[in-house]
Amino acid sequence: MSIHADLLDLAVLQELRDMLGPRLDDVLATFRTRALSLITTIEGQLASGDLAAARSTAHQLKSAAGSVGAARLAEQAGAVEQCAQRGDGPAATQAAALLPAVAAATLTAITSVASPPDSARPPIPVRRLPLPRGVALQDVLQHRQAHRLGQVVVHPR
Repeated sequence: MSIHADLLDLAVLQELRDMLGPRLDDVLATFRTRALSLITTIEGQLASGDLAAARSTAHQLKSAAGSVGAARLAEQAGAVEQCAQRGDGPAATQAAALLPAVAAATLTAITSVASPPDSARPPIPVRRLPLPRGVALQDVLQHRQAHRLGQVVVHPR
């Protein structure tokens, strides 16, 4: 098990690396800036008692984090969102107080997994999924080639 398994969804990061290649670093830099900005916004919204805005912003953070494999950060943002949705300001504030530390650990983990040279990257486990019915292997191969994605490994059931 990876030391980052409690923070990251490594399969999502692998999928992004396959799709984006070297552009992944740009996406993660944008995520870093966006996540830190959203956390600051949530803190301000909770301090002013605007639970509806805090819920909405926490939802944005949860979605952004989930889309880059920052699973623990998405989970924590979801906790803030749920507390705010219930109208529980103190609980939302308490959950939001953990966001900066979770974000710092997550961003460090993402950087260490996604950015080092290939030889220094820890291995990311490969999800082995069967092809859905009606999807031809040739279609998958053409799609992946068109987008310059990684190798296709098909494992029969």
